[in-house]
Amino acid sequence: MFETITNAEKRGQVGIGTLIVFIAMVLVAAIAAGVLINTAGFLQTQAEATGQESTDLVSERIDVASEVGIVSSTNTEELDEIRLTVTGAPGADQIDLGESTIQAVGPGGQENLVFAPGPDTDVSGSPGQNEIISPSEISESTTTIKVNVGTLTGGASSILLTDGTGSNTYEQAVTGGQVNTIDFSNQGLDLTAGDLTVELTDGGGTVQNGQSDTVLTLPGPNAVDTDISAATTSDSLVTPSEISQSATTIEFKVGSGTGTEVTLTDATGNSFTQSITTGQKNTIDFSGQGFDLTAGSLQVELFDGSSSSLDTATVTPVRTAIGDASQLNADQFAVREDGSFHQNPVIDESNQQYQIILNPAVGALQNTDNPNDKFGQADTASLDIVSPAGATTSSELRAPDLFNNNKEAVRL
Repeated sequence: MFETITNAEKRGQVGIGTLIVFIAMVLVAAIAAGVLINTAGFLQTQAEATGQESTDLVSERIDVASEVGIVSSTNTEELDEIRLTVTGAPGADQIDLGESTIQAVGPGGQENLVFAPGPDTDVSGSPGQNEIISPSEISESTTTIKVNVGTLTGGASSILLTDGTGSNTYEQAVTGGQVNTIDFSNQGLDLTAGDLTVELTDGGGTVQNGQSDTVLTLPGPNAVDTDISAATTSDSLVTPSEISQSATTIEFKVGSGTGTEVTLTDATGNSFTQSITTGQKNTIDFSGQGFDLTAGSLQVELFDGSSSSLDTATVTPVRTAIGDASQLNADQFAVREDGSFHQNPVIDESNQQYQIILNPAVGALQNTDNPNDKFGQADTASLDIVSPAGATTSSELRAPDLFNNNKEAVRL
């Protein structure tokens, strides 16, 4: 029934064949197991990333509590300012409004808006007895300043402001143990003349406890000298003398000639080259190129087709700060709290509500059919506020058909 193999060579061949098959099966199993483990790991990583993104979309969503427009002080058909009161959605973690964007669609078309910082007006802290904490910066266009005042004794009772001229002053009584707001509108202070001095006094001009702070006064972006109206000559550049440190574009003029490209170089050595058109105004967008305009001057250099330098200009980056809605450009929004524009606005447990400020005279909100080209009566616009995580909140602006009084607040 069974055949007995007595040939030794044939018996060995059968054993080797079985071993080869066994090894092949082990290798196939090992490879299959490796593929399964790698696939499972990839799927786990992808699932975790998807879960985190989903969580971020919920935890970084912005809620719009109200939309308000401030009627123009000169024309009751238009708005001077649009304010969106925003908070974090229920369950939201920290939301950096400075990293958020706004996509606006309105009478003026479509525009993507990014954050424009205000000055550093932080006065948090706990000043000691007869001590004050003043902001490090304010805008040249502001008319109020907050001062954190400690408990007052021994005659200390007032805050004295002195502008950069040294001759214009304003003194106001304050309350100790709290933050006081000093309103110096119509007091003749010239913040464009230099830094503002803030002193704790006895009400008669005598400084108490050596408390004297210097507050840097910053120009608004529109105060920067970007004039390029001068005439050009062949193979020459006309650049602005100043640009804002927060700028991401620069405009300049190029005369007719052999110039083909312009290179921008910041003070740290970062450079960016772009082809240009001679005989006209050109714009270079250097966003995303890693430029640091806070490090020093920006160099603008014109080259011809053989990479020979034709002309060079130096532009000074200037620290600026938004101090008024009218200073916002078409692609900008600002953030305000308690009347002060913010430099680093973050929604968290200690700062749960802010106002997003829009300029109704530029970009998507501009309406050339109105007297001063501003968003006004019966106009509509839509806004999509996108958080850093990508969560989107939509808001519809619908202005009433009739505004009644100058400077009144109307619900949109």
